[in-house]
Amino acid sequence: KVFALSQIAKNYIEIDQNDKALKILDQAFEIVEKIESDYYKAWVLREIAINYAKIIRP
Repeated sequence: KVFALSQIAKNYIEIDQNDKALKILDQAFEIVEKIESDYYKAWVLREIAINYAKIIRP
């Protein structure tokens, strides 16, 4: 679910809907805390961070 949210946010960023993307990324970030696998958690956090960076530096 978290990765899917990150991809949805990425799509919103691509069509310049950054406000919607931020809401989705915030939601994904909250869910990440519940992930038990450190490997998967790190991978998903990386994806979320990349999308946050795209909003800050288009």
